[in-house]
Amino acid sequence: MANPDLEDIITMMVEAATFEEELRETDTDVQKYISEQFKKLLSDENYPHFLSAHLRGDEASQAFLPELRQLIERIASIRF
Repeated sequence: MANPDLEDIITMMVEAATFEEELRETDTDVQKYISEQFKKLLSDENYPHFLSAHLRGDEASQAFLPELRQLIERIASIRF
């Protein structure tokens, strides 16, 4: 599941508390691309491991995992 764009997006989501808000303000093509990438991610059987691997290993960072999953699911469900 090597996708540099997706890896960068996940990093931005972790780093920016306002990612979802900022995404709503971007161009529709960007929103659509990110939503499509998340749909692909959700269909991958390694999805849980992929997300966990993109967070720091400490307990506080891993605690963000459920929130990150919910955010990805919300963005993936955007209809265009």
